[in-house]
Amino acid sequence: MRKYGVSVEEWLAACEAAGPGVRVEIVDGEFVMHRVGGNPHHFVSYRLAEELMRQWPGVIASPPAQWALEFAEDGEMITSRVPDVLVDGESLVNDPVFVGVPHAVAEVWSPTNTVKEMNRKRSEYREAGAPVFIEAFLTDTLDVHLEWLVLKDDRWVHVAAASGTGELRVEGERPFSVVPNALLRPL
Repeated sequence: MRKYGVSVEEWLAACEAAGPGVRVEIVDGEFVMHRVGGNPHHFVSYRLAEELMRQWPGVIASPPAQWALEFAEDGEMITSRVPDVLVDGESLVNDPVFVGVPHAVAEVWSPTNTVKEMNRKRSEYREAGAPVFIEAFLTDTLDVHLEWLVLKDDRWVHVAAASGTGELRVEGERPFSVVPNALLRPL
């Protein structure tokens, strides 16, 4: 394992060199390349970002976004991720890499995601203090499944879930509702 991190410049250069269809993340100070999911995956990400911006006025939802999560003492990144959707403010537009605690983070899992990778990302997002985590995936019948989790007592707590034509509804300070399949195709 590498004992030091990666600079923002190195990360951005690696992302550019990887080309389209590949996401570059930093895990334990090393570059990790992931093939990006197919068209349904992207469509769900973009439509979810659009809905978050529509329903949460004043936020910016970036599908995807580069997020620096853990730094070495010298300021280089040890862990960085490229979540499918990251929700915060102007820094998502103005800065090449987001640093801080977002309003929400979403992952659209694909069949190539391993349980180990999924659990590690859940843990990293929880440890980073993200207050909302949205998980999505396509079922074997091509329905969209969404689960809304909130951070409470250092744990992800289930708030709501829905699949297909059922409505996901979240009440509270920042309410949100959507029919999952509307993120993939018109009903």
